[in-house]
Amino acid sequence: MGDPIRLRRKYITPTQPWERARISEENKIVRQYGLKSKTELWKVEAELRKYRRLARQLIGAHGAEADKKKKILIEKIARIGLLPQTANLDNVLSLEVRDLLERRIQTLVYKKGIATSALDARQLITHGHVSYRGAVHTTPGTLIPKVDETKIVYVGPARVKIATEAEATPILAGQAPQAQKEEVQEVE
Repeated sequence: MGDPIRLRRKYITPTQPWERARISEENKIVRQYGLKSKTELWKVEAELRKYRRLARQLIGAHGAEADKKKKILIEKIARIGLLPQTANLDNVLSLEVRDLLERRIQTLVYKKGIATSALDARQLITHGHVSYRGAVHTTPGTLIPKVDETKIVYVGPARVKIATEAEATPILAGQAPQAQKEEVQEVE
C-alpha cells in the first residue's frame, strides 16, 4: 500500500500541449461520451497504454511463466468485454480508447435509454439514481463487464416525459383546450 500523503496522478498529460489535431479529436471524444474533462480521457488512455505495454512485453517473452501471464491478461480484458476469450495479444494491441469508453457505466446508461444524453447519464449516476448489482453507484467512470450490463437499473424518482410541440397545445386565456371542447360538445 502506498503512502496516502503522496498521491499520484493516474494519467499523463500530452507532451505537446497545443497540437490542433489532437485537441480537436479529444474535444469530439469528450463531447460524445459526456466526460467531465480531458483528465478523464487521459486516465482511460493511461489504462489502455498499460494493457498495450503488457501485451508488447509478453509478445517477445517465451516460457511457461510468459504463457501464464498472457492467459491472465487476455482473461482480464475478456472479462471487461473488450475482446472475446479467443483473442490473442495482437488483438490487445489493436484496442482503441473508444473501446474502453464504451464499457463505462455512464455510456451504458445512455445506450440503454435510461438517460437522454451522455451528460444526463453522468448526472443520474452522480446523484445516486442508478443502481448496479443492487447497490447505488455514483462513479460514472467505472468499467462494467459485458455480463453485468443487465444489472444496471434506474432507481431514482419517476421521470416525467416532456411533451413535444405537436403534443402540447397552448392554453390561452379564455380558451379551453381541444380535448375539453370536444367533451363539452358531446355532453350537449
